[in-house]
Amino acid sequence: MKKIMFFIVVLLFANSLIAQECKCQKNDYTNDLKPYSLYDLGKGNKIALCGYVNDDNTFSEFVLTDCNSKTNINSWGAIETCSVELDIDTLIVNEFAFLPVDNDEYQIVVWYIYKYSYNEKNEIQQKSFLNPNLPKYNQKQIEDVIKRYQNASNKLDDNCMILANKLFIGAISGNLEAKKYFLEFPNKYKGLDGALSEEYHDLEAMLGVWENDQKNK
Repeated sequence: MKKIMFFIVVLLFANSLIAQECKCQKNDYTNDLKPYSLYDLGKGNKIALCGYVNDDNTFSEFVLTDCNSKTNINSWGAIETCSVELDIDTLIVNEFAFLPVDNDEYQIVVWYIYKYSYNEKNEIQQKSFLNPNLPKYNQKQIEDVIKRYQNASNKLDDNCMILANKLFIGAISGNLEAKKYFLEFPNKYKGLDGALSEEYHDLEAMLGVWENDQKNK
């Protein structure tokens, strides 16, 4: 009985030390290495989060650290917004995108999902994948977007970027014509620079992620 009690005390003490000593490792996003959140995945396995929390309790410019190996697992930059939640023994990071899914109003959409857990050897495991339930356009919506693009002027403004986003949704809905117009977008809207150019190239990168996902299915 004494041996069992001694083992429990040692285990609790060890877990306490992990919690006290666990901090995020040096990274490009935050100088504050004290965890904002410490997630307990069970069996003494913990993941620390350091970075910036938004007003809606989402995160940007943050890093995750494995407390066992004291190494950073992954990180997200300033332009990325994520939710982080613990589901029993799995830490889930949902990476969001803002897309005009319905009409011209932008909505928060889960774009990419990361899941972290530990194996029997207490080694960190990652699974990451594109959200299988991404919103798509139906045929009528795609036809409306294509017609709108064909009739649009080449004026550079926020409206043209709404159109770029809609063509992107049409492309990931599997429509080749929408994809063609999306890729030709910089040719129609010459002089695309600054924030508008950055937004387009972000969408272009997302299309590449989607295409790779389709190839691997």
